[in-house]
Amino acid sequence: FACLVVVAGYAAQPIRAAGTTSTGDTCTVGDANSLDTLLHASAAGDTIIFSVNCTDTNAIMPAAQLFIDHSVTIDGSGHMVAIDGTNSGQRIFFISSTSTVIFTNLAITNGSTPASGGGFFNFGTLTLDHVALTWNTAGHGTGGGGGIWTASALTVTTAQTRDTQPTGASGTAGVRHATSG
Repeated sequence: FACLVVVAGYAAQPIRAAGTTSTGDTCTVGDANSLDTLLHASAAGDTIIFSVNCTDTNAIMPAAQLFIDHSVTIDGSGHMVAIDGTNSGQRIFFISSTSTVIFTNLAITNGSTPASGGGFFNFGTLTLDHVALTWNTAGHGTGGGGGIWTASALTVTTAQTRDTQPTGASGTAGVRHATSG
């Protein structure tokens, strides 16, 4: 059942129940069923899955940092899915304090930032299950965490961190917790 509300001449989006599963069927950013579009349209408790392989030159390449401010699962199970920051000088994901986010069966690669957290900058509850973090970098003087910088809960199971590092002479490599290093 969908409800449509019209206020001051503007049509609102239909109200939908949380827990919806959406399918990413394209690797091209900005398309109707791309990761960035599905994230923007998702509600708390939703799951985004993929029906296509997104690797190498066909990887998902966000044009800007992907901001997540609600609970969502992003699942690449059954497909090879890479999210590639293209070393563009920005991190790939910012997870807000209101979020519980699960990433499973994905690769996060080439996130780069002069600040902290090239792949992930996390203030929420973040779970990485079967996630490869490769070639992510973060600034050396600002807290590091090439792959992940976290100030909150982080659970990592069967993950790979490779060639993920701070830039410059100091800092931390793959994962950095804000309070423990």
